[in-house]
Amino acid sequence: MSKKNRNKNPDSYVRNNYDHSEDYSGRTGFNKGRLSFILFSSVMVLAVLMTAGCTGNSAGGASDITVTGGGNGTADNSGGTTDNSEDSADSGINSEITDGSDGSGKITESEYVTENVTAVSGDELSGTDWLLTSYMGVNGGMNEVPEGIDATLTFVNESILGGNSGCNSYSADYKAKDGVFKTGIIVFTAMYCTDATMEFENDYLELLQKGSSAVMSDGKLVISDEEGGVLLNFLPFKISGSSWELISMNDGKEAVLSLPENIGITLEFSDDKASGNAGCNNYFSSYSTDEYFGIEFSAIGSTRMYCEEAVMVYESAYLKNLESVSRYYFNGKSLIFRDDDGKTLMTFVKSGKS
Repeated sequence: MSKKNRNKNPDSYVRNNYDHSEDYSGRTGFNKGRLSFILFSSVMVLAVLMTAGCTGNSAGGASDITVTGGGNGTADNSGGTTDNSEDSADSGINSEITDGSDGSGKITESEYVTENVTAVSGDELSGTDWLLTSYMGVNGGMNEVPEGIDATLTFVNESILGGNSGCNSYSADYKAKDGVFKTGIIVFTAMYCTDATMEFENDYLELLQKGSSAVMSDGKLVISDEEGGVLLNFLPFKISGSSWELISMNDGKEAVLSLPENIGITLEFSDDKASGNAGCNNYFSSYSTDEYFGIEFSAIGSTRMYCEEAVMVYESAYLKNLESVSRYYFNGKSLIFRDDDGKTLMTFVKSGKS
């Protein structure tokens, strides 16, 4: 199946309060000016020491000097080169990740007991959706997600993540580079659910904020803390084997139709087949997905019963929309189908068969 156009517009389902267009040139200029002053002072001190016949090391090699001036600067007396990086202003994330456990900014496989570990970066995470399967409990052990609660993690692009934390939707900036993972300030909606759900949500968001590494391990996304302790385990959302009930759809005229209580439209997925009831008739189809959460329905067919006109109108609109679906998204509660332009075509909720 060909790759579908991915809708990476976070405004469609992620609330984000950061202004990414802000110019931080003034702040950067301050850092560079301060760095230049420190470097100049360091060079003068070195010059005096060298004139006096002093050396900075016993082996006669170059002596490295690390200089901090807002960003990360390194100078050495052999090349006099500097490497500066700017700071991210509002999200609380350094723009360059260099604090890896092996000194190179990379998470090494030896730190994990799991096999087939691969460090991941933002470009690999971008556009992927995940379901939380387990999380670290207060006793340090791993707890399964409580029944009836779904927590999701979507990497909207290489710098923004979002999802549903059990009750509320959330969003944050993030950085991921060679396995090192940092999350900025997490913002979320203000709905209230049961005490148990709110307690879980608080635990989940706190653990996500503490995460400092992200790796793939046997198909799972594993987020761990600075000591290598596993905080969160995710599995990619798989559509196969799920069952859904339609709650709303686009009528083809830019209007959203809520389904009347007396009309039930269902959708069930097996490995490569989809089927259900379109309101009056049973229907069936083949489908295929890709790694970017694209989906395509083909060879759609149905029985030929006739029901009252109102039911047939909904059935016709549903089957027509099914032909235009190109991408799916799961927010922890709803399955959403969109077209190539990112327009929402249909919204489903889990049925009792899931």
